[in-house]
Amino acid sequence: MSTDKWIIIGALVLLGIITAYCSFSYSEEYVSKDEEILASPPLSQQERLPPEPPVKESVPEPPVKEEPKPPIEGPNNTVEELPNPDSVVVFTIPSSLRYHIKTHFSEYPPVYDVTQIGDDLKIVPHEGQIYNKKYYDTIYIDGKRSVAAGDCEDPSCKNPEEGILLNYYDADVITVDEWMEKIKGAKLKEKGIYISGRETNYAENGGAQIWIDAYYNLPLKIIENSANPIYFDYQSVNNPNLNVTPLYGWPV
Repeated sequence: MSTDKWIIIGALVLLGIITAYCSFSYSEEYVSKDEEILASPPLSQQERLPPEPPVKESVPEPPVKEEPKPPIEGPNNTVEELPNPDSVVVFTIPSSLRYHIKTHFSEYPPVYDVTQIGDDLKIVPHEGQIYNKKYYDTIYIDGKRSVAAGDCEDPSCKNPEEGILLNYYDADVITVDEWMEKIKGAKLKEKGIYISGRETNYAENGGAQIWIDAYYNLPLKIIENSANPIYFDYQSVNNPNLNVTPLYGWPV
């Protein structure tokens, strides 16, 4: 074989070796890249989403200034300010009222159940009474005429329509307005005293001690010259449905 043929054969062998080496290097690099991709963990949904904007800190709102509350409305639907200490208490008698007169505030039944419209009264005493051999359980008084009558209004009464005229001065009781006249000029000494859940203001007038219902501005408790206390428990004030007319008319 000639020298030229050996040269050609050697060149082809060398070219084959070079080609094989290049192919192996490229294949190894590609496989390593695939292995790197497979080895990386997949991205989570949160990582794939765009980052959230930073949260703004909330600024606290300034406190709301509380408006002053209006004074309590009185029984006549008029705004009444409580009097200042040592001021003179001014009473106003309502157009109509019903109250219990008691010797103890929790006393039941009361000594008297009184309904009053002006000078006219309906008085139901704790116990029925007898006058001129006639029984009565309810007293009616006409203050302008100074007349008093007794009726028997219990369902068990016989001949209830037969009322009886009473002695006016024996039948009358000292009413709230008469007490207010007696203690006129009382001076306020203390506020916010509670009697059986009722707020009162304390006043004095000479030898009289008066606890005034803070809502109705009417006497609730009176002690005069260290005597036993008298209580007024108000049931109804300025009620147009109150009635002081004798059930069977005035007796003749």
